[in-house]
Amino acid sequence: ASTLDEASRAGVPVCALEGTYEAVMVAEQFPDLEILLCSQTECVNMLRKEECFLYATDEMELRTIQTQFPEFEVTGERLSTQLVAWPVRKRLDPTASFLLNKWIYAAITGGFIDELYFEYFEKKLCPMGSAGADCELPCDPDHGTSNAQGKCICESTRWTGDDCSVEIPQELNMIPPTIKAIAYCMFVLNTALVLFCGIWLRAHRHRPEVKYSQPFFLCLVLLGCFVSTATILAMAQEDEGDSPVEACIAIPWLYSVGFSITFGTLFAKIQRVYGIFSKGHQRSS
Repeated sequence: ASTLDEASRAGVPVCALEGTYEAVMVAEQFPDLEILLCSQTECVNMLRKEECFLYATDEMELRTIQTQFPEFEVTGERLSTQLVAWPVRKRLDPTASFLLNKWIYAAITGGFIDELYFEYFEKKLCPMGSAGADCELPCDPDHGTSNAQGKCICESTRWTGDDCSVEIPQELNMIPPTIKAIAYCMFVLNTALVLFCGIWLRAHRHRPEVKYSQPFFLCLVLLGCFVSTATILAMAQEDEGDSPVEACIAIPWLYSVGFSITFGTLFAKIQRVYGIFSKGHQRSS
């Protein structure tokens, strides 16, 4: 149960702070609800032990408790509004003065400040999980809330329907399976070529033409090609939900490191050849 109305229908107990206005309001609005009166510490402990499923009290107090116990969730269901009195100037607009006096006199006579506030200044909203002119219609408490006209308003464009319970299918823009298959084949082909070249270098490392080509630098070029090609594996990873794809962080690293190894090796090899020919030229001259 995530709302008091659902708790009342399910027959599960609800904790309320003993001797408070909120406990009275809950009892009046939900007469069939099982209410366990307790102190704040007792209510929190009972809520943690699941001896009660909701805790009805002041919103500020609930927010404070949530900072101490992050596993708790504040549903946002409102029973009443706390009013704050502000001094006003003596000379008011006649219409505003008439309505204000009428509201004050009615408050003194009836003694129900909240009801008068909703009657004259703001329409009372339906409890969470309900909507409609008389709060008789359902409204998904996880994805929508009722407005002042009783209409269930969805909290995001992902949900629709009269009760905000219908999820709109999203276009995820996933990589087509054919493109993935081609990418994996290219990775396998490049890896096979790298292994073949590495084995060939190992087998013919004593041949003069291989020694002249500097096998150490050739192996570094093969390593750089393999690391760069591994970027394909990271780019092919995706998630159909809302979770982040952790492999995405490896894409720039794999490609950059592989590129640096490959071309850094080529530049070093060119620099070494240049140094050899420069020394030979100096000797001949």
